[in-house]
Amino acid sequence: MVFESRACSEHLVAKLTTNNSFLADIKSGYEHNSLFVKILKQPDQHTAFTICDQLIWSCNRGREQVLCVPSTSMGSQSLHSVIIDQAHMIVGHFGPQHTTDYIRRWYWWPRIHHKVQKFCKLCQVCLKVKESGRPPQGLLHSLPIPTQLWQSIGMDFIGPFPEVNGYNYLWVVICRMINMVHLILVNTKTTASQLSWIYWKEVVRLHGLPTSIVSDQDSKFISKWWRELHRLMGTKLLMSTSFHPQTDGVTE
Repeated sequence: MVFESRACSEHLVAKLTTNNSFLADIKSGYEHNSLFVKILKQPDQHTAFTICDQLIWSCNRGREQVLCVPSTSMGSQSLHSVIIDQAHMIVGHFGPQHTTDYIRRWYWWPRIHHKVQKFCKLCQVCLKVKESGRPPQGLLHSLPIPTQLWQSIGMDFIGPFPEVNGYNYLWVVICRMINMVHLILVNTKTTASQLSWIYWKEVVRLHGLPTSIVSDQDSKFISKWWRELHRLMGTKLLMSTSFHPQTDGVTE
């Protein structure tokens, strides 16, 4: 975790408050900011803010007091840029969200995340670090190990091929225990309901009902007909996730 405790994360405040002109620049910057001028003149009408020692304070999500910072300059840089730069150096190059969350523990100004995003887009190290946009990955689930012949099967389609006698698709059905294969001629236009009769004739008639079927997410295998049929027969459909053909590697 980037933040362990508030006590050990005082680096941002310590770095900035050592500069004597920092707080002075904030106070003088209030006079040129339309929002903060209204708060200073009419504090009773802005109950979300408090004033202490000519500084304006607000509360963050953790109900902690944070200092409001105007968009004024501090030397060659704006106060916002100075804070973002210091926070970015402390937190590291973990993207704008981490930097924003860190700054919000101590400071506040309108559209803070937008400014941090613009800063990180100009950071050369951040541009080289690619953040993952994927959700957290779950645990791997191993396929059941079959203990009987044709207890668990895998199936997939190969093709399409040039059409011969009305067939242009090959349906591969394999026993996951002994790798015995049935190659069944079908057509790309064969529906899920038609496949179920072929499946019953070519597989179930010879080997009985399997307890599980491993396949990819072909449109025929995810159809309502195919799912409901195997639910009634008591067969569990084990489908691979997208772009992971290794799940059904034997059939592939």
